[in-house]
Amino acid sequence: MPLSNTELVARMRRREKASFQDILIFNELVELVEKGGEQKPRIPLSGGLEGLMEVYDRLYGYGFSLAGYQFVGLAVSTVHTDVAWRDQLAYFLLSCGFVVSCFSALLSFACYEYLNGIRRETNEFIVAGLHHNRPWLFLPHPLLLVNTAGFALPFNMLAHTMLLPYFAWMLNALSAVLSLGFVVHWRMIVATQQYGDLKRRISEPANSS
Repeated sequence: MPLSNTELVARMRRREKASFQDILIFNELVELVEKGGEQKPRIPLSGGLEGLMEVYDRLYGYGFSLAGYQFVGLAVSTVHTDVAWRDQLAYFLLSCGFVVSCFSALLSFACYEYLNGIRRETNEFIVAGLHHNRPWLFLPHPLLLVNTAGFALPFNMLAHTMLLPYFAWMLNALSAVLSLGFVVHWRMIVATQQYGDLKRRISEPANSS
């Protein structure tokens, strides 16, 4: 007999660390329990899974679009016959970024199809499946950082060929500031969420003021 929603909530609550996928599914299960569906494991986790599917759909679109931009950059590189070593390195990084973007788009599409396929299963099957395939469901998110770096870094290198030196350095400085977005994405999405004593953390700002 499948585990009830209450039992699934209890088992997920034992995990000290949780990814954002776990948080979405856990909140959906808690909502089902509060609505009186704790003994109805066939009530689908529609909201949580649809949220995840939307995430992977956007990751697929981002990876596919970035691959297109990288391909255009590689096509432009064929126009020049005499290319400096720095530009050769930039084109090599673009090539690597193109391959990673294509793989990232494929993996995001596979994750989307997997989530679409398990939507009608029992909640126990869904939770077990997400836990079993956690590495593959996790991988598109760090690949997003690699894709972005694989496009931004070569572009900043090529800027020294296309622009006047002070314009190129200004672009490099702007990119360095905006690269803080990598840290934000890593901490909020890629890294597992662990807050310890939540009551103490919430009260800290009030106590310090």
